[in-house]
Parts: sequence; structure tokens; C-alpha cells
Amino acid sequence: MSALSACTTSDAPTVTVAVSDDAQSLSIAIQRSPEHTFGTLVATANGVDAGTAHISPGHVPAPNTSPFADQPSPSYATFMVPLASLTGPAVHVDLTEGSDHFVIDVPELLAPRQIHVVTPADTQFHANDVIEVSSGVPTDKLGGGFEALEGDADCFTNWATNIGPTSVSFTMPPDLTQEWGCSVVQPAPAPGGTLQATLDLELWVSTPVALCQGPDVTCAPATVPTLTAKLPVTLAF
Repeated sequence: MSALSACTTSDAPTVTVAVSDDAQSLSIAIQRSPEHTFGTLVATANGVDAGTAHISPGHVPAPNTSPFADQPSPSYATFMVPLASLTGPAVHVDLTEGSDHFVIDVPELLAPRQIHVVTPADTQFHANDVIEVSSGVPTDKLGGGFEALEGDADCFTNWATNIGPTSVSFTMPPDLTQEWGCSVVQPAPAPGGTLQATLDLELWVSTPVALCQGPDVTCAPATVPTLTAKLPVTLAF
């Protein structure tokens, strides 16, 4: 014997607090089921009125058993608060929808950040060298990678190979000549040779949510715009 149950869509809310990609605004978004109709919405960030939410209705497709059928999409309500109106690194959000009240605290969301090269001490890189970088905020969770550039040409790319508690590390290829894909210098320098290049570094950052409180609420990771830096280096072959 087997029992069959109907599929149901949860209306439990997910709240996301993040710095917008243009680094001009704080975004406060609440996501609910595709069928959800939002009640009265009010939000503040550090006591600052978040204004009127932008509503993106959910999408409920017509019944269709095809694996390529249209898929449902959730409903969103999003507030945008100018960063210029907020002070300090911490963000405290009070969000109300109807009778539901949510509180979210992100202690380091607005902390200043930039890419810091932790190791190595110099800027000459060999095969298998490890480049450790941080955002300057120890609580951040990091990912990312780099491109090695000769002029504007991409010679090789590498992504995070070791994610630590306060930093992330990238490892140079085991054989720079074999990995070489640069079209400006052909072929790659001979063994023992060097090349002036640039590492175009990119860090993806999320920072911990310390408090996520409210009926059935889940808080998504709090994020800030991608950090970038160009590091002049010498590649040693």
C-alpha cells in the first residue's frame, strides 16, 4: 500500500537584507509563496522609514505535466533605503506585514571593506603559490577568484580553493605554461623567465545575520556588492 499526498506551497517568509549592487541603497526584501497577496507593509532600518515597498506579484502557471512546463515564481515586496541615511556598521531592521512582525540584525553589513592580500609578502608568483586575501571584516564569508591579465588579455583564471574562517585562498596553476591562454604573449615565457602581469581579483561577500526573528521566518545571507582589485604582479615561469 502507498499513500499519496497533495503538494502544497509554503507561504513561510524569507527576508533578505543586502547592500544594492550599485552600493547606493539598502535592500530589504520579503519573499512569500506565488499565491501570496501582501498585507500592509511597513519597514524601518536603524529607525529610518523605508518608504513604500515595491511589490512583484508571484506567478502561478497553469497546470501542465510536461517537464518543460512554466515554473512558479515567488511573490516579493522590496524596500530600498538610501545608504546615505544610515550610519555605523550595524543594520537593525523592523519589518511588519499585516500582523506579522520581523526583526533582523546584521552587525557588520555596512562595515568598510576592501581586498587585502594577506600572503605572500611580495608580488612575484610561481606555479602552485597560494594567494590569501580578506575583506578586512573577520566575520565575512568569502568566495571569488582571479584572472591573470597581460595587458587586456586573459592568460588564465582560478577560483577559490580554500575558504577559511576569515579569508579565502586562491592557488596558482601547477604549470603556468600549460595553463597559458594569453593571446598577447605567444608562446608563454620559457622556464626561468618572468612576465609583468595583473591579477584581477574578485571577492563575493556575505556577512552573518545575528538576529532573525518573526513567525516562521528564514533570513537569507546578507550580502554586499562584489569587491574588486587589480594587483600588479610578476609571474615567474
